[in-house]
Amino acid sequence: GTSFATPIMAGAAASLWSALPQLTAEQLRERIIRYSDHYLNPDDEYGFGIPNLLDAYNNTPSSVNQLPATTNTTLPLCIYDINGRYCGNQLSTLQKGIYIIKQGDNVQKLAIY
Repeated sequence: GTSFATPIMAGAAASLWSALPQLTAEQLRERIIRYSDHYLNPDDEYGFGIPNLLDAYNNTPSSVNQLPATTNTTLPLCIYDINGRYCGNQLSTLQKGIYIIKQGDNVQKLAIY
């Protein structure tokens, strides 16, 4: 539980801060939260979830890189905004926001900052 997670997270935050010393403590905290897996829907059980410190360091989400490869390359890539509206199939045309990427049975969340 928290008695083990707290020192691990403190060490991770200290490591990230040593790599990004130009950030204030509040900026570092916000960046860690922003790149956590429950960022959009924190709850009492998991909080903001597990942070992705590589994404936090790079200040860019890697969700697109984590889309599982499909064995059928003929399946269309469909992109939807957070309200479920279809946004096309070109990742390069997306503006800042939260998107759902679907290809066959593979579905991922993508946050663009």
